[in-house]
Amino acid sequence: MRMRAARPQPWCVMTSRLDSHSFDAMIGAYQTSGGTSRVDDFALLLEQRQRGNFVSVAKRIVSRDIFSFEWQDDFWIPMFQFNPEDMSIKQEARRVVHELACVLDNWTLALWFTQSNAWLKGRRPVDMIDRNFSEVLGAARADRFVATGQEMPRGSATVNKGLKQYPATNRARHIGQLGQRNI
Repeated sequence: MRMRAARPQPWCVMTSRLDSHSFDAMIGAYQTSGGTSRVDDFALLLEQRQRGNFVSVAKRIVSRDIFSFEWQDDFWIPMFQFNPEDMSIKQEARRVVHELACVLDNWTLALWFTQSNAWLKGRRPVDMIDRNFSEVLGAARADRFVATGQEMPRGSATVNKGLKQYPATNRARHIGQLGQRNI
């Protein structure tokens, strides 16, 4: 009699371990893409550049145009979401955040960008978004479909470009393996 392995949970519904090691790893994972900033510090930067204030940052977060994650009563913003010249929101980042915001909490969304992603051939979305936005958006869309238990639409650019190697029956298992790794 064959033993069946337990079916892994999709990574996006697994609970992330929130400890100081995880936070330090998260901060480190964003260093190569502009780092992170406390929301208060970012709001001050926007005020100095006359580009906004704390209220405008809060509105952007609530509307999910950008995301932040909480750690010990502070909110942190990954800076890859902004153009460094004028602090405007990068539309590519905004579109990916919108794709995933309905299925991921903020901490898990922050992890999603920093972990290697099978849809991106093991590369991290944060490293790819500026160079190959369409692939990152496709990976986000695929992960959203997996998280909600939906099938990818036939003819989807994501399915046709790069995801053929992951048959539909193996996608959930593949995504589940991502969640078992720490950053």
